[in-house]
Amino acid sequence: MNGGTPTLIRPGGPRMNESDREVWARVRPRPDLSLRSVATRVGALVLWLLVCASAASGLLALARVQALAGGPVAASAVPAGLEGFAELSVSAFLEGPDAALRTFFSGVSPAPAAALGRTGDRFVARAASVRVRSTGGNGWRVTVGAEVLVAAEGGYRRDGIHWFEVGIARRGDGYAATSLPNEVLGPADP
Repeated sequence: MNGGTPTLIRPGGPRMNESDREVWARVRPRPDLSLRSVATRVGALVLWLLVCASAASGLLALARVQALAGGPVAASAVPAGLEGFAELSVSAFLEGPDAALRTFFSGVSPAPAAALGRTGDRFVARAASVRVRSTGGNGWRVTVGAEVLVAAEGGYRRDGIHWFEVGIARRGDGYAATSLPNEVLGPADP
């Protein structure tokens, strides 16, 4: 070794003397400016910016929803079982057995199924409550969508989705329909 010039050995190798260690401590590695390295770093930066922007937009959307709702989003004030009762009462009305009609429509004199022309010619494949409005006290107006099947040769054919509104009131521990279901226009898309 000639004085002060570092030898080409591994840093920390067995033949490294004190002056070599000082030189290697001062040597800074050159940054990798290859196209691949730069592209990788720019890609990572863009991804981090997207992550931060997504988090910020999510927080802004949450704040907007809470501001429009007047505070934290509250749970629905619809009593348990109300929507299910409305769905069952509309199904009973459409399918028409008189015993089922009397079960759901106590206090309302529904027309017999034969008078409605529905003696077993309709079947409700599914029903779903889509809107509940309070009418004050213990009363509600529930809009129910029902997928109706109509008797045809050899089985049933689809008749589409029909929308009904029915009045429901709390009676003791349960519910009773206060009006016959009226067919209404479907809910407007928001």
